[in-house]
Amino acid sequence: MGKRLMIGLGMATVVCFTAPVFGAEWTLEAAQEQARAGNPDAQYALGAKFWYGDGVAQDQAEALWWFRLAAEQGQADGAYGLAYGLQTGQGTQRNSVEALRFYEIAAKHGSLDANYALAGMYQTGEGCVKDIGVALRLLRASAERGHGLSQLRLGNILYKGELAPKDWTEASRLYEQAAEQGLADAQYAIGRVYGTGAGRERNLGKAARFLKLAADQGHLEAQFHFACIYYLRSKTVQEGGQAAQYMTLAATRGHREAQYTLGMMYVDGTVVPRNLTEAARWLKLAADQGHVAAGLLYRTLPAAYTRPKEP
Repeated sequence: MGKRLMIGLGMATVVCFTAPVFGAEWTLEAAQEQARAGNPDAQYALGAKFWYGDGVAQDQAEALWWFRLAAEQGQADGAYGLAYGLQTGQGTQRNSVEALRFYEIAAKHGSLDANYALAGMYQTGEGCVKDIGVALRLLRASAERGHGLSQLRLGNILYKGELAPKDWTEASRLYEQAAEQGLADAQYAIGRVYGTGAGRERNLGKAARFLKLAADQGHLEAQFHFACIYYLRSKTVQEGGQAAQYMTLAATRGHREAQYTLGMMYVDGTVVPRNLTEAARWLKLAADQGHVAAGLLYRTLPAAYTRPKEP
């Protein structure tokens, strides 16, 4: 199927969708020849090349023209690509009603991404009458067939009890399935489940494993919470070093709790060498973001470390 561009993925239960599949398995010449001969897979592949500017000048309107030809022959990716353009207004005027129609065609021909997009539209009433029951049915159908984003989204719904009765056990099962597919938000979610024991028996080893997977993909909250686990349980230099490494990553990106905790680590001197200059720097950054405890601790440091340096 080729690579996908992930759009709008987050922990909040918002409408998310993926851009059209990149048609890299076709050469431009073969796609052009076969598309003109009416091959729907080639029509989709040629449209994808125009969509991404692969070997041709990028032209999303031209891409949608080829997607439509493929969709009219029941080609799922073409129908999905056309629906995506219509929903987002890329390459054409936005038209949610038409987007819904082509997502339904794509879903009928097996596209789980289309099922996922349809669920979002029925949840919000975009292009249709709002119907939470239909949205949940579509999500469950995709999740049962292994669609990671559907598993994550349904897990969020069940964990929070927003649109369906709260079910932490089922939510955690869905999170773990999505996490095993490499979704950072799902890895973070199941890591927090194992860390808190809400939906799974508390297991800090599993929590750390999943949080580190998400942290290594750049997930900010995962970096902070992974560092916290290692900070609290560090018994070796290696564990202490990992706590400092990931806490620094989160702090550098502006996470104020991480900045405060890193400041405390430099004051404490058990995980990193005691360094009041570094402590003052991180505590002040957290305090400047409104962290009250960081401001209080900062003011307890000797004046030599907190007063402005002379030029």
